[in-house]
Order: sequence, then structure tokens, then C-alpha cells
Amino acid sequence: MKSKRVDKALIIRKAYQLFREKGYSHTSMADIGQACGLLKGSIYYYFPSKEELMRQVLISDHEYMKSKVYALAYVDHLPYKERLNQVLEALESCFFDAPGGCLMANIGLESAQVVPGFTQVIRVFFEDWIAAFSHIFQSRYDQAEARSMAEQAVQEIEGAIMLSVLFQDNRFFLSTSQKVLSYLK
Repeated sequence: MKSKRVDKALIIRKAYQLFREKGYSHTSMADIGQACGLLKGSIYYYFPSKEELMRQVLISDHEYMKSKVYALAYVDHLPYKERLNQVLEALESCFFDAPGGCLMANIGLESAQVVPGFTQVIRVFFEDWIAAFSHIFQSRYDQAEARSMAEQAVQEIEGAIMLSVLFQDNRFFLSTSQKVLSYLK
């Protein structure tokens, strides 16, 4: 295979797709190289290890979610129900427009005990998600209640994502989204 010059962003995007579909342990550097049109060894020019590449993928995913999804919760000039609905719709698009579901949950379950370097990035991802929901729920509830409801909502949504992926049926996610929206009635 003829190698070509690519940038880190392309490698992160391709690695994200592979890690999301195949998981961390079932994705090789050769797989990532092939997806990028590079020889396996060329990836090491950009990232010193598979672990560091995965860490950068997690960071990139988190940054995307913060700026494109969680940020919707803080558009305070919109009604709180509309903000929550927009966040839920954005989550649906993120988790179901491509195979694999939620990368953070998948990698967290697969590798949290094996690769502790991923744990902090994944925890911050979920903490920001909880904070975004909590911000919306504070429109109707006190801070402690809003936080509790936000934690519950994230747990329910992650479970729904897992079931939706397993059964290849988004109805689990959609019904859970409706339930989360009902928290604001």
C-alpha cells in the first residue's frame, strides 16, 4: 500500500469510526492505517501509541459533544422543554446515524479497568452531560433535585442506547427520550 500524508484530524475521525464499531481491543493500528490509506507504522508518526490515539479520540468526541450537543442546554432564551428536546434529538443523531452507539460508554465498559488513562476523559464526558441536563431541569426544580433527575436521565438514556443497538431498534431510545421529556411536565 502506498503511504500518503494525512493529518491528525483525519486519523482521529477514522479511528473514532473503527473504535465505535469494533471497540478498542478489536481495532488494530493496521485497521486504522488501512482506513486512512496509510501503512500501520505511519500512524506512529502522529501518535506514539494506540492508547494515546484512543485518548485523543475520546477527547475529540467529548469536545464535539460539548460544543454541538450539550451547548444546546445552555441556550437560555429558548424554553426549557425545547432545549431538552433539541439535546435529545442531537443525542439521537450522534448515537444512531452511524453504527456503534455511544463510544464513551462502550470504551468505558471495555477498558476502564484495563486502561485507566481513559477513565478521567470518560468521566468528564458524562459529568458534562449530567450538568447540561441539570441546567435544563433547574428551570423547574431546585439544584439538588435537578442534579438527581439529570443523573437518572443519563443512566436511562445510556441503557436505552445499549438496547437500541442490541435490538437494532431505536424505539428504546425514543421511548426513553419521551420519558425524560416528561420530567418537565
